[in-house]
Amino acid sequence: MSLRRILLLLSACLLLCGCSRLAAGEYKVITEHVESGPSQEKTGRIYEVHTYSGLMRAVQDLVNTSAEDGIIRAIEYSGDIRNDISKACLEVSRSSPMGAYAVDYMTHTVTRILTYDEISLHMQYKLSPEEIEAVRSVSSLNDFYTRIDEGLDSGTEFMALQIVTLAVNERNIKNYISNYYRQHPDTMLSQPDVSVSFYPAEEYVQKIITLNLDFHTLPEDREPMLTELRNEAEALTRSIGPAHPDRSALLCCMAVAEKLERISSRGRTAYDVLVNGTGNSEGCAMAYELLCSMCGIPCQVVSGRLNSETHYWNLIYLDEAYYHVDCSACVGRELQDGFLKQDSDLWGSYWWESELYPPAQGKLTADVLIDLYLNPSEPGPTPKAYIVYIE
Repeated sequence: MSLRRILLLLSACLLLCGCSRLAAGEYKVITEHVESGPSQEKTGRIYEVHTYSGLMRAVQDLVNTSAEDGIIRAIEYSGDIRNDISKACLEVSRSSPMGAYAVDYMTHTVTRILTYDEISLHMQYKLSPEEIEAVRSVSSLNDFYTRIDEGLDSGTEFMALQIVTLAVNERNIKNYISNYYRQHPDTMLSQPDVSVSFYPAEEYVQKIITLNLDFHTLPEDREPMLTELRNEAEALTRSIGPAHPDRSALLCCMAVAEKLERISSRGRTAYDVLVNGTGNSEGCAMAYELLCSMCGIPCQVVSGRLNSETHYWNLIYLDEAYYHVDCSACVGRELQDGFLKQDSDLWGSYWWESELYPPAQGKLTADVLIDLYLNPSEPGPTPKAYIVYIE
């Protein structure tokens, strides 16, 4: 008995037992068995639909599984199947995550077979199977940012994440990556340039978000440079030794200022300052954050302005209070010029978004710590950091 005759008999049996009609909006998938030779496919997926909602889901399922071809049978279909299949293909390719991300175009033919219409679909993709397979679905915002963390730590240059949310936009993502970099100078050599794209668009609830990242470092150089940075930071913190956090905070500031042999607008990273001895305020702030974290001192990088110029410094937490520390202000000058400052000390010259950072109103002063730890018995000139060259 031929395959087509077997399928017709099966369809008739289903109609008689009342099992062929599905609830509105659903579709049915059946597997067709083919007697195969060595070069033939053994199975194929065939969808049975009755409504436009079911038709949409069938097309979506084909795209989500990266199928190149598919068959949909419209049985007792409530609508104009020829118009609806064109509309469904267009909607899936434009408005669904995988359709907008991966599909180049779709073609279809509709053939009337006795009591139903059979649709043959062909999908042409603009991405390779490997690129489509690389998309990772995440179930929550926490999972989404965890995936980004993992990619940043490993130096991944491209990520594609599928998520259902309205709580993510381009600005959120770029701010998150910037903050993550400033909190992890031991795993990231520089802040990457980020390009973010949304498929189908940012305002859709279901979407694929892609991130292209430029880390400004060749992948083969990354680990050796990170090892260099960590070794230098560990050597400096060993020289500081186990100490009270107040003393460690002071000595870390001195170490950064003394490491800086040359002020350069291009030295934006902890690596630039601690390894190459060159950097600007951002590099100093990143280097100080790294040393403080290794000494167990809560520390964060502050982004703001000094005399209307972009500037970076740190906030540290000592003895249940916050203080500003600007290591770059200590280079070639007295430590009191940049170490252990209150908000009121910076007003007028510095500007920062105060709502983003805790108030710095601690009572400790740089003079007290310098006298306590650097000049305990012999008062004299305050230590200064040595500067060789300004670029």
